[in-house]
Amino acid sequence: MGVAAAASAPALPAWRAYAELAKPGITLVVVMTATAGYLAGAGPALEMKALLVCLAGTALASAGAGALNMTMERASDALMNRTRGRPLPSGRLDTLSALAFGVATSVSGVAVLSVLCNPAAGAVSALTLALYVFLYTPLKRVSAWCMVPGAISGALPPLIGYAAATGTIRWPGLTLFSILFLWQFPHIVALAWMYREDYERAGLQMLPGGPHGELKSALLAAGAALLLIPAAVLPMQAGLAGPVYGCGAAVLSSAYAAAGLRFAVRRDRSSARALFFTSISYVPFLLVLLAAGR
Repeated sequence: MGVAAAASAPALPAWRAYAELAKPGITLVVVMTATAGYLAGAGPALEMKALLVCLAGTALASAGAGALNMTMERASDALMNRTRGRPLPSGRLDTLSALAFGVATSVSGVAVLSVLCNPAAGAVSALTLALYVFLYTPLKRVSAWCMVPGAISGALPPLIGYAAATGTIRWPGLTLFSILFLWQFPHIVALAWMYREDYERAGLQMLPGGPHGELKSALLAAGAALLLIPAAVLPMQAGLAGPVYGCGAAVLSSAYAAAGLRFAVRRDRSSARALFFTSISYVPFLLVLLAAGR
């Protein structure tokens, strides 16, 4: 009866596998932060059509990066409980299809940004892809400090938006980069702590693994979160927002720092989980503050 039920169960449509391959959660955050960068660069002279073109190119490039990452990590994904249901290890997609999707969307995204926006936006998107796919992904098997190129890559989307609006990279856009760069370290550490057994099983060199890994995790999470408090108010000093944003950003970053310090002291799964969920709430709330404080 069980076999018959399984045989009669409808197969999932192929588009769902490709959608998962694009890492929609990460792509959504990338698009949100690119929007913030575009708004910072455009100021009052906002052109909706140009913004939509920028976001389309950014989404394509992000989807491609996610697909190429999953293609490269298909063997380790199959060993981890958290990722074994992904399209490649579960057998819902073959490697060649995933690779073709990743290359096509990556190239399309960079081309859209380069041609329909400007070369600067295309260059930043290409750098983002290169860091994520060719440094962060393979370095996960070599060193826990793979998170540095990963954090740089994850912090670049606001600069894609800023460059698309202005054609250049300047201080206001870099303030948004600095926020996302620091934000990612507690986020990554908390996630790696929660799934440390998975990462060890797959042979990935992520903190808290390695010599003094727990202490390094604690110091990195708390230190980056504390540095985020002054970094978060930089957009106000760059003229992107007013004092309402500055006060709200300081309060929000202080709450994030408190979660980071709690994790640094306790170093357990509960505090790591609390830090992780605080981290995923931080970015959308900060962007709402930034938009409201323009």
